[in-house]
Amino acid sequence: MKTMRAKISLILLLAPAAAALAGPQPLADSELAAVRGADGINLAIDLQLNQPPSNTNNTSELTIDKSKLTIGQAVDGRTTWLVFDNVSGRIQMMSLGISANTGDDGTNYVAIGLPSSVRFTNVGVDSINVQSDASVPVTSSLGKITLNGDLSMQGQLRLWSH
Repeated sequence: MKTMRAKISLILLLAPAAAALAGPQPLADSELAAVRGADGINLAIDLQLNQPPSNTNNTSELTIDKSKLTIGQAVDGRTTWLVFDNVSGRIQMMSLGISANTGDDGTNYVAIGLPSSVRFTNVGVDSINVQSDASVPVTSSLGKITLNGDLSMQGQLRLWSH
């Protein structure tokens, strides 16, 4: 009885290896076009912007330096900068999907499924400024933004190209 179990176990152990040695088989374009399945990928994203590490001890001197996000716009030879000072926070997205699909009319498109939920934790900027030089210190501010909370979404964003 033990030898029979050992033989069955050995066969079950080696069967996937034998299948792997067979290798992939090429498909004709018409056969490949007929293949249907759960294609695409789903992503879970945890984006932490300028956040201190959570595993630091009290003796650490690790700090987050000041940060700026600048966007320059040139109009009539003059560049004006929109400056976001100290961009920080945490954004968590669940189930952001990306897949290649075929429409009813036969056209191909990329579908980006909206994330089912997004959580914002202290996401924002300390100041928003308009300046003629992005490198000078901030002297005035149009305000600040801070987001905290959850957002639920459904649907798709579809992209075509010709």
